[in-house]
Amino acid sequence: MQTRFLLSSALRRPGWPRIAHTTPRRSIHVDCVEKHAGTGDERVAKYQAALFVDNVFPLKVSRLDIRPYLVLRNEAAMRKKVAGMLPSELPHGARVSDIDPHFRDGGSLVHFTFTGNTGLDAARQTAQDVVSAVDAHVRAQSGRRWLWLESARALAVRGVPFCEDIVRMLPSKRVRVEFCGPPLDMEQIFDEFRAFGRILDIEMAQRDAQHAVVHFTRLRGATSARNCVHGDVVGATRLRLAYEREDREMVLVQWAK
Repeated sequence: MQTRFLLSSALRRPGWPRIAHTTPRRSIHVDCVEKHAGTGDERVAKYQAALFVDNVFPLKVSRLDIRPYLVLRNEAAMRKKVAGMLPSELPHGARVSDIDPHFRDGGSLVHFTFTGNTGLDAARQTAQDVVSAVDAHVRAQSGRRWLWLESARALAVRGVPFCEDIVRMLPSKRVRVEFCGPPLDMEQIFDEFRAFGRILDIEMAQRDAQHAVVHFTRLRGATSARNCVHGDVVGATRLRLAYEREDREMVLVQWAK
């Protein structure tokens, strides 16, 4: 049995203020990859972080969906497309270290490195500055995209993405969230996921209380959350995300929404 929270209606009663853009910002995931950063100065370190650029490629919504193959046919072309969307220079001397297209999810991970003073708090702020700069840039490139009206956006990767290309795991607006640790409550889940898009409802499992299902109103919210939140740690709980198959909507209707 599951408890469902219908957010579109329950959290937007007449006269209530809108909730959009009021949730707290979660921290970007940063790794220290080299102490002293080759300088011999113990106060300096090299860090790595990642962002996800969404709405770059058509979302693959069915195994029979041929739209992605009409746009790009090889990984080199996809990497080139993503690289062309990024600014020529990043803040704080950051450099792109890898571009990892996630064709099925319509976007790409962009890994970047930078050098800064030791201390994760300062490193997270530097990484967030990079994400903000890339986000502003890709949004400004909206006139250069091909087939769709929405602008791309860059989002901070909070966890450790699970990179897989299992054919049957197609994108879905319903994302299953497993709790590896104490379960999160509805408010914590909402705060964690609202930044990626509007949420239709949250279904909380009652039998084992170790998972929940977040139902986004649009696919791009789900795909962005899947790439940015998997592996994130909230308190003492690590989150694992997977798409849940939707049986109630036709594939093309789901994409159109």
